[in-house]
Amino acid sequence: MTPQNMLVMAKKYKLGTESGSSYRLNGKPGLFATSSIYTGESILEERPLIGSQFIWNAEYKYDACQYCLQPLQTAEEVVQHLTGNVEQKLPYLQQCCTIDRSKHVTCDCGERYCSLECRQYAWDTYHQVLCTAANHQSGNNLKQSIKKLCEFWKNCHFPPETISIMLLVKLFAKIKLATNREELISKIQQFGKFSESYRDLIMNKLLGDRYLDKIIIIRDMVGQIIYELYFDQFLSDQSFVHFFALIVYHARAISTNSFTTWSENVERLVANDPSETNQVDLLIENLYKKMQDIHGPFINCEGSGLYELSSMINHSCQPNAEICFPFNNHVLAIKALESIEPEQEITISYLDECLQLSSRHTRMKILQENFYLNCTCPKCETQRNDPDVTSDEDNEESDAKPSDEEMNCD
Repeated sequence: MTPQNMLVMAKKYKLGTESGSSYRLNGKPGLFATSSIYTGESILEERPLIGSQFIWNAEYKYDACQYCLQPLQTAEEVVQHLTGNVEQKLPYLQQCCTIDRSKHVTCDCGERYCSLECRQYAWDTYHQVLCTAANHQSGNNLKQSIKKLCEFWKNCHFPPETISIMLLVKLFAKIKLATNREELISKIQQFGKFSESYRDLIMNKLLGDRYLDKIIIIRDMVGQIIYELYFDQFLSDQSFVHFFALIVYHARAISTNSFTTWSENVERLVANDPSETNQVDLLIENLYKKMQDIHGPFINCEGSGLYELSSMINHSCQPNAEICFPFNNHVLAIKALESIEPEQEITISYLDECLQLSSRHTRMKILQENFYLNCTCPKCETQRNDPDVTSDEDNEESDAKPSDEEMNCD
């Protein structure tokens, strides 16, 4: 089903904190089906308005296309990199690895892309403003300004990352190049508005106490990279903080991995051979363990992007759809987990599978702490009278942050 076959309708959620203070996003969107959707159907596919790899992720050599975030390393190279074993080989690499290094290209400034098409898309969208090789007169100053900003950001926002400051810089560059700036800004503003108090909650969670001091420094650095009189409307203290908070809240995590894609493909390839299936499963299990022993959860190319349609999808603790990235790049898909009837709301969970199984009290705590949301989904309403206590397991879960992908679902 294409987005044209869907009906976008307004819906409100109550927002608040455990202390009782409340904030409301008037007209918080929801997405509703206009025709029957079957289990497993891809409801929509969407490219982001803008996307960017996380800065620490790139620093640690998780090589990705700087436009679409497709991995630039083959599955075998990923395994060698993350296990530290340069001798590690993978079977069925040619048949099951989708990375084509022959198509990779590099801009004169050093930015790498998976294809000529992605390099051109990046150039047309934002990169001609940020390319230090193309901007001959200001190239060195531009390069130093970007480097200075990224270094400052790295000292403000440590892994696990939820956003890159370059997402904001690229967005400003896109606005600068847009033939119809007001139309683009209108799209961004449609992500929603929130109160000053709610904004402070978002930024405090991202940057900690005294976040405004850091934001002013970041604002000044961004202004040095992208400046013209038009952007004065975004660079005043309050306007910049609000605009930044809007981007932070609605940025959705992107995660890609060529080894994961290879694993899925090779499992399908040997599915009819039980002996080979057992060997492949054991190999994959052992390699994942080795990678996670060294790098913990950080085994993917990671970034975030702004998605117009998927940002309209509300949370449910018992969702009927889920997010996936079927092409191992920034193209996001919403897939139905069950049959969805016309006029029924399409929902996703902002929580991972383990947290979805936890008590209502635990789910509410996580949703309020991370999304400032009081959930009123059918599951939560059914469990409304459950005791407000958590088991030991739930207490452990409540102290854990949701995964990057769930942290950025809106």
